[in-house]
Amino acid sequence: MIGDEPFTVYFAQWPVADIYKIISAGNNPPTFEILLHYWMKLGGTSGLWLRLLPCLFISLAGVAIAFIANRIGGKRMLIASSLLFLFTNFQMDFAHTVRVYAMLICFSCWSMFFFLALSDRTSKGNAIGWIITTLLAIGGHYFGVFIVFAQWLSIIITKEKNKSFIKKFTIANGLLLLLFSPMLVVLVKRYFATIQEGTFMAPVINLKSFYEIGMFTFNKSEYLLMLLGLIFIISLVLFIRKKTQSIPLIILYSVLSVVCLLPLLSCFQLGHYIPEIPFINSIIWAIVSVSLSCIFIVYVIRTSRLSLGETTILLWGIGPIIFLWLCSFKIPMFLDRYVVHLLTAFSLIVPFIIFRLPKVVSYVAMSLVILLYAFNFNLKPERFSTAGDAEQKLRTMKRPNTAVILSPGYEDLRFAYHYDKDLFFNANEHRADTLGDGIVHEENSTLYKEGIRRALRRDNIHVANNIGMLEFSLDSINDVIHYDFNTFGCYPDNRIKETLESNFGKAIQVEVYPEGIYLYHYKRK
Repeated sequence: MIGDEPFTVYFAQWPVADIYKIISAGNNPPTFEILLHYWMKLGGTSGLWLRLLPCLFISLAGVAIAFIANRIGGKRMLIASSLLFLFTNFQMDFAHTVRVYAMLICFSCWSMFFFLALSDRTSKGNAIGWIITTLLAIGGHYFGVFIVFAQWLSIIITKEKNKSFIKKFTIANGLLLLLFSPMLVVLVKRYFATIQEGTFMAPVINLKSFYEIGMFTFNKSEYLLMLLGLIFIISLVLFIRKKTQSIPLIILYSVLSVVCLLPLLSCFQLGHYIPEIPFINSIIWAIVSVSLSCIFIVYVIRTSRLSLGETTILLWGIGPIIFLWLCSFKIPMFLDRYVVHLLTAFSLIVPFIIFRLPKVVSYVAMSLVILLYAFNFNLKPERFSTAGDAEQKLRTMKRPNTAVILSPGYEDLRFAYHYDKDLFFNANEHRADTLGDGIVHEENSTLYKEGIRRALRRDNIHVANNIGMLEFSLDSINDVIHYDFNTFGCYPDNRIKETLESNFGKAIQVEVYPEGIYLYHYKRK
């Protein structure tokens, strides 16, 4: 397991009441951890069984994408959208990641399906389906609320209104708000805490973040992005020659063409200089350009008489992303995994745009896009291949009298999972004197991990963010291993390596791993 997966799995072992207290004090609601809790009770804690849950969520999301595509564009769009979804790398990645994001993608897709179904047939079943799936999306991650934002935006922008549907949808939103009310207080607190404390990300300063999100969405293939740009240019020429399309639609295709062809800068070795170009660095210019694009998009939708379904899939992938990007100039939150449930819409948007071309051209273009998706598809995400290697190597290096310094401290759960699974999964053994007064403080994750840190200390493994956090004297140690996972990046003044070298001299053995882990072995001469 990598990243924050051990954090999720570790706390999912605890009783549901404790999960609610611990996770609710963080950035996400506790729904996924509670589901994982019962999933572990059902089938155990093997890596295969744990990853089966997100895999199930992504599979169900694929079914929803197929249903939506069939509703919008018939069988050809169903086939094309399903293949694009299947060959999208980030879907495969999150299908193997024991985190909330697969659940967020799944229920966001089903929320959209029931929204469109409700717009066609205002039945109680569709309304209940929308409430349940949307509640699970937002209950998994607060950013699930942007799905509702896109749905309301599409209702407002679409020219023709269905008053009966709007009335039923408004009632459904009221019921959703009522059901989510227990978490509203937490959401408001987290919102103001984020404004005051900021986030771990740097603010957005230019349009380069759009390019990075585009690469993430389209399998990190510049060729695929350029192909899409060329397709939009071809469509633009055809539309101008036919003179049957509105001017705003032509403008929209022109904007899409420019965005998709940005990778050409990299081909001419200019990509690295994007941050250096003054007008692209201008926040005012970026905000104005994106705002004008939004106006064009709205005008296109209204003048082209797109249906509510067609408008919804466009705004699903465009509206909230632009909003988040603009917010990130002040409160950074424009991160790929935070918008995966929005990027999923491009499995629908790309075929929708391409199939508006003449029949032969559209089939050729769609085939090329699918082939490039498939060519750049990774069946097994590379980042999982070496997980745990460093911890197992440390076990072979370590002797009974060897002290281990683990830094930074927040890597303790991931380290423990790969180092000793029995220790990691004995959560109940560690919780006896960890809960204290039962009050969850801001530093809740540290409070609730103290038990596992004590277990590590019994094996002479000590967690530290800097040299001052060590609870033992180096003078009494003759053999020490420093497990360093990019400590300098988070704590540049940690002085752990410098202090060890001043006491022991240069490391006698250094092991390096692709994740950024270094093992430094020191022995006193």
